[in-house]
Amino acid sequence: MHGDRWRFSVTDNGIGVETKYAGRIFQMFQQLHERGKYEGSGMGLAIARRILERHGGKIWLDSDPGRGTTFFFTLQPVEGASLGQESVPRAAVAPRQPAVAQEETPRRGSVPPSDQLLLRYRRLQALVARQNADHEAERARLSRVVHDELGQLLTALKMDLRWMTRKLTGSSLGLAGKLDEAEQLLDSSMAAVQRMALELRPSALDTLGLAAALRDEARRFEARAGLAVEVDMKVSSPPGQHVATELFRIFQELLSNVARHAGASSISIGLEETEAEWLLWVKDDGVGMSDECWQGPAALGTLGMIERVRAFGGGIAFEAAPGRGTLVTVRAPRGGQNDA
Repeated sequence: MHGDRWRFSVTDNGIGVETKYAGRIFQMFQQLHERGKYEGSGMGLAIARRILERHGGKIWLDSDPGRGTTFFFTLQPVEGASLGQESVPRAAVAPRQPAVAQEETPRRGSVPPSDQLLLRYRRLQALVARQNADHEAERARLSRVVHDELGQLLTALKMDLRWMTRKLTGSSLGLAGKLDEAEQLLDSSMAAVQRMALELRPSALDTLGLAAALRDEARRFEARAGLAVEVDMKVSSPPGQHVATELFRIFQELLSNVARHAGASSISIGLEETEAEWLLWVKDDGVGMSDECWQGPAALGTLGMIERVRAFGGGIAFEAAPGRGTLVTVRAPRGGQNDA
């Protein structure tokens, strides 16, 4: 406890933050290094501070440059609760939920245990598919809001700054430098907004199709990871929105795995079609898949790809040779109920 508040701390061993920047780092669109050197939009800590303040808390840091940073934040306990072991932070209390119907358990002996397991597994698959669909719909909505509304506001503000610059007279020319700095900050903010909208859902996926979206994502990965990427797209009739979205998310996961685990110097990607299916493949020249890809936290991404493929009745194959790289092939059947 910290007075009458719960206090939490998170410590890292990173580059640290100089004392003079301890307040600035919690401001919106503020980054302490040149754009592109480190990932991030300069919004995360600002949003965290606003959330905590809304719940009666606060956030601060204690940093040693070159050795790491400890972030502290506080939250109020639940009203009416004691400050003993049973009290919990206010923000951790779930809202009251309406009553829901419980799943009826088959009577003993009415359904074989193997069939019960299969039924539950299929229900879980359907739940995962529904959650993925809802997630994509929300990402698309947020992408439109960020790109259209926030982008338009920043553009209007930039036009106002340029108007002010043109109206400067001899006695106020000293403001020109400040206006230039403000416009540069706006340019950085607009670039961050565009990047966030793109990360939420690339517009090319909806306007130009899967092949264009994969090609754009591959080029961004090439620039970000510093790996040579060879692209081969041979598609005349792309899949429908559902299959295209699932293939695109699988592709993103595969690129992420290459960047984190493969130790590759180059990769090649392709999208082909036959009369029966679409074929997406990603090949790298790295160390090859290890047992870690199927065990522990690293396996979650692999399992997620497998479930996405099953959602549209497709298949995924992993071929790896130690020291010679990995080839992942994803097959999506044509004419299925999700091919729309």
